[in-house]
Amino acid sequence: MPELLRFLLIALFSGWTFMAFLVAIGLLLPRFTDVSAQVLRTMPGRSFLLGLVNGLFLGLIAVVLFQIGQRIGGFFGGMFGLTGLIILLGLLGLSALSLAGMAWLMHQRLYGDAAATLPTLLCTTLILISAGFAPIAGWFILTPLALILGLGATLIALVQQVRGRQQEK
Repeated sequence: MPELLRFLLIALFSGWTFMAFLVAIGLLLPRFTDVSAQVLRTMPGRSFLLGLVNGLFLGLIAVVLFQIGQRIGGFFGGMFGLTGLIILLGLLGLSALSLAGMAWLMHQRLYGDAAATLPTLLCTTLILISAGFAPIAGWFILTPLALILGLGATLIALVQQVRGRQQEK
């Protein structure tokens, strides 16, 4: 029983901190959040395919680096493992950037053009995160789908912002 209580507390606090993270990203990077929400609204299929291809390719590279690191062992094996970990954390970080855009898109669909307030932003991020905690469907369908869409939308949004800056010059 204590293990179940510990797991529930960890899940609860992780959900709260992830909500705060998504709201903070949305408030700190409002232009990027708007661009990623627009990408998710207009190009969901392209975002999914781009995220899937990049996620599988870079994920496979990270797994191969982990395997090489385990076979070699020692300092150099640790360096291979660390490189694989950095690649995986980079993928998750890029996905998380557009999860803030996904929460913003959900806010727009739920509340229309009403101004975003902190309670409404927290409600939409709570809905997104709670849906990911749903057994089976949330764990194995919604969360990977959101991460793949987020990765693809982040890559498209980054390319659009770089092209926009080049055209301004």
